[in-house]
Amino acid sequence: MKLRDLLVRDYLKLRDRLKRRFGSADFATEILHETYLRLGVVDLSGGGGVRNLDAYLYRTALNVAADARERDRRWVDKTAIEAARRRDDHELDPEEILQAQQEWRELLAAVDELPARRRAVFIAARLDELPRREIAKQLGVSVDTVDRELKHAFEFFAKRQEKIRRIRRGERPFEPS
Repeated sequence: MKLRDLLVRDYLKLRDRLKRRFGSADFATEILHETYLRLGVVDLSGGGGVRNLDAYLYRTALNVAADARERDRRWVDKTAIEAARRRDDHELDPEEILQAQQEWRELLAAVDELPARRRAVFIAARLDELPRREIAKQLGVSVDTVDRELKHAFEFFAKRQEKIRRIRRGERPFEPS
């Protein structure tokens, strides 16, 4: 009998056993799927020196679980190290904090200057992260109108940001007479 066939036949029993061992049905299922892939097309119909195929299959699943946990542990270690490295490289200094606070106030002021519907669309799309169809439904407008309002809002923010940059550089904004 092929080991994959044995795994399929005894899947529920193995999953329950692994679930009791690891405390998670999802983890047990994941381990059995990975075990199935790892087994390939191994054929032990002649016994192949294995006395107890059920025990062999269970031990294979435990080895797959151990490999998965080691892989996860290494991944967590790598991400923790990378996060710490990035935090050290990019600590905010007081000047950056003040600048970010100023930019936030400027954004809030700009949002307040938008027409009511455009402001509602922008807040729903960017802050509440609602889908455009949902926004259109809530406001009683078409999806095209939502897209158009978002486009106009972004154009407004871009013009306003450019004006702020010019002022900070000391340039006088062009004002027609």
